[in-house]
Parts: sequence; C-alpha cells; structure tokens
Amino acid sequence: MTKIGNIRLESLKLENFKNIANGEIYFNENKKLERGIYDEDEFSNLLCIYGQNGSGKTACLNAIRLLQNLLSGSPLLPEHFEYIRYGTDHLSVEASFLMENGETKHYIEYKVVLKRDTVFRIERESISYSKLESNNRKATLFSYEYPNAISKGFLDKLDKKMAQPYSYIASMETSTRVSNCIPISSIFNPKLLGLSLNSQDLPNEEKSIISSLNHFALYRLAIYSINYFENNESLGIRIRIKNEGSTGLNATCGDLFVPFKPFRLNKKDYASFREVISRINKVIPSIIPGYQIKINESYSTGIQTAIDGVDFVLMSDRNGVVVPLAYESNGIKKIISLISGMIEAYSNEGHLLVVDELDSGIFEYLLGEIAYAFDNFSRGQLIFTCHNMRVLEKISYKNSFFTTLNPNKAFIKLTNVKESNNLRDLYYKYIANGYKDDIQLYDMVDTSSLINALNMEVEE
Repeated sequence: MTKIGNIRLESLKLENFKNIANGEIYFNENKKLERGIYDEDEFSNLLCIYGQNGSGKTACLNAIRLLQNLLSGSPLLPEHFEYIRYGTDHLSVEASFLMENGETKHYIEYKVVLKRDTVFRIERESISYSKLESNNRKATLFSYEYPNAISKGFLDKLDKKMAQPYSYIASMETSTRVSNCIPISSIFNPKLLGLSLNSQDLPNEEKSIISSLNHFALYRLAIYSINYFENNESLGIRIRIKNEGSTGLNATCGDLFVPFKPFRLNKKDYASFREVISRINKVIPSIIPGYQIKINESYSTGIQTAIDGVDFVLMSDRNGVVVPLAYESNGIKKIISLISGMIEAYSNEGHLLVVDELDSGIFEYLLGEIAYAFDNFSRGQLIFTCHNMRVLEKISYKNSFFTTLNPNKAFIKLTNVKESNNLRDLYYKYIANGYKDDIQLYDMVDTSSLINALNMEVEE
C-alpha cells in the first residue's frame, strides 16, 4: 500500500495570472529547501498578504483553488481560463511542496501552463522532485506537453500494457474544448491515477509523491473565498465526514454542510456533526468569552423527506442567553463558519487553510490574537489576505508579503527590517514616502481631488 506523506505548500509562482505578470509568495523556509537544506528553525506556518484593493491578493487564492482542482483530478472550470492575463495567451502556476513521510523528506515542484487560442487546454504539466539531505539531485517524475502527450520517461515506468492507453487517454482529456469537455489534469486524472499507483514498475517513492499530492488536495486543503461569506445562504458549518481513503472530491471546505437555519441529517452524519460541535465548543469560548453552540433537537423542519434522520436547529448561547444562531451578527457567523477549518489546520500537520479577507467582520484585536496563535503554535498552515494592520504588530515580519504596483514583481517582503521595528508603522511609512524607485506599494489617493469630488453641488 502506498504511504501518504504530509504535504506543506512552500511557494507559489504566478505568470500572466489575472493582473500579475510575475509574482511569487513563499514560506520563510522555502529558500533553504530549494538548496536542499532542511532547517526546522526557519519554518513558519503563517503567511499573510497585504495590499490595496485590486492589487492581486485574491489572485493567490484563485491560483491555489486552481491547483486544488488539478491535483484532485477535477475538471477545470471555464473561469480558470479567464484568469489568463489580458493581452497574453497563457498563464502558468508553479507550486513547490515539502513532503514528509517518516524520516524521508522530498522537495516537490509542480508546474502547469494553461493556453488559450482556438481551444482552451492544458499546454504543459510537470512534476519534479529531489530528496532532501542526500545529493539534492532533481529528477523529473512526470511531464506532459501538448500535443506530444506523456513523456517517454514516465511511460517506461508503467507496465507495458498500460502505457499506450494511458498516453492516449491523457492526451484526449487534457486538451479538449471547453464547450465539449473541460480539460483535466493528465497525471491526476482519476481514470489514470489508479493505473499509475497500481503499476508494478513505478517506484514506490514516486507513487508516494503522486498519491500524497492528490490526498492533500482532496482532504487537507480548505479554501474560503470572500464570496463564501458574502452569501448569507452559504454561511454554516462545513465538516469532513468521509474517510480519507474514500473516493470523490470533497467540497473545498468539507463534504458535509450544515446551515444555520433548521436542518435535517441522517443519524450517522448527525452523530459525526455532534462530535464536531463538541470540539468547536472547547475552542470558541477562548475566541468569544461565554459562548457556546447548542443543538435544539425539538425543532421540526416541517419538511417531509425520505431521510430517516434528526431535525434540529443551531442555537447561540451567550452567558445563558439563547437565540437561534441564524440571528447572530455576521461577524459571529463568520467565525463559526471558519472555526472547524481553523481547528483542522491548527492541530494537524499537512493541513492548509486559505482565507480571503480574514479580517472582514472580525474585531481587530481578536484577529491579531488568531494570527499570533498560528504564527507561534500551529502544526498546520494558514494563508490569508488582509487589510487590517493589527496583524502586522503580532507576527514576524518574515511571514508577510505586500503587493506592489509593478506587475513584473507583484509581491515583495520588506527588507532591512529589524525585529524591534513596528511593521505596521514601517508599511505606512513606505506607502507615504515610497519604497524603492522601481517598486511602489500603493497608488496614492489625491486627498484634495477626493474632497473636491465629494463636495459636488446638488443641481437644482
């Protein structure tokens, strides 16, 4: 049986992605890992991205969502090809990962290129890796290039009777028209993934890399976009109830969704859900003092279904004052919607939580404490975009990226920062006075023009 390793996202490089010509974000340890050096003292589990509206922060989340679709073997969506930068015909996303499997550690690089001409297609896709703390020699595990299909080096590792149909199916399903069939990854295509993992000739080391990346995308990566929180109907608690060995793509934040309005679950899922609420109730008083979630089973949905289950509604209990949770503030509902994902990422290695605009609806003091906890004590990873500056006073400066006005260098870390510096004040200083000649962090507002524009006379 193929061993599943813990996967950490280490870096993300974007080319021609939305308004970004070139940009890179990375966790602090990545530069050493690229050189084959594993230094636990350099590791960080938090990455926050700052910048003005429309400057490219959300593009990072979009790229991670694209990676999740590819690595999980799900068809790409038409919107993924709309990410191609205006005036160009392709985009590329390159991600590096650390895989830890017992004492064995691999540094993995995955790259994909999407092309738009007469058809939308995956133009290239590749996986390479090196074994850390050995000779650090990079090996190509797999590569695909349109229209030549799968590299011969990979096919030679498969059983001979498998190689030809593998190459044919991958070629057909990776480069089809959007109007007929959305392209799907050549290597993580579910029809072909099993063939690879069952091959007697593919090395166990390479099977482990492929299966671990797939497993990470399916079960250990949760993404919350800003649209998720803007739609009141989507607010609720998402949890994972399937065994990690089961097949099929889970929803990005969990395969079971329980809304804040009256609901019914079958008895098995309801039992799992009660356990999750119990875990949440151990954590949430530390975030919202005196707060608990109650389950009211006496509430009837009044809906006749074939499900033999339990009707219930979630209640908010704050210091003994109980009201339906659906009537709570949006800030409270956002925290509760996020908290199961936070618990997973905080407590478990190999889990990644990605949140767009984490600060939206969350009091800034609480936001800083959440960031501090992840920065110093979590086992999994958290990536988020943010506008509120409180976080910059609570975390290491090494864990922050800032967007720029230079599309060829879309993200930077501030340099020459001392641990004694207040990063929030420093960022304000660079916004007001400029950073470097070729790098501006903010497109300054002309206050006088703004005041004049707002002070328009009302026409009679």
